[in-house]
Amino acid sequence: MSKLYREPVQVREDTGGRPVAFRWRKWWYKVESVARVRPSLFKPWEPERWQVIARGGGVFELTRGEKGWVL
Repeated sequence: MSKLYREPVQVREDTGGRPVAFRWRKWWYKVESVARVRPSLFKPWEPERWQVIARGGGVFELTRGEKGWVL
């Protein structure tokens, strides 16, 4: 089961722009791996979406839009 929060998050990125950690509700989550990347190469009007696995096994989808990152 998944839930859409649409809450802004602070994201730390590596030099390639991939998320390596994010802060949500006062907690930092370290990204262990990127499970799926859906950059908007062919649809530039859609935001970039990154599905990541955080330390401890949580799976999150981070979206980078015009106003920043959203969970």
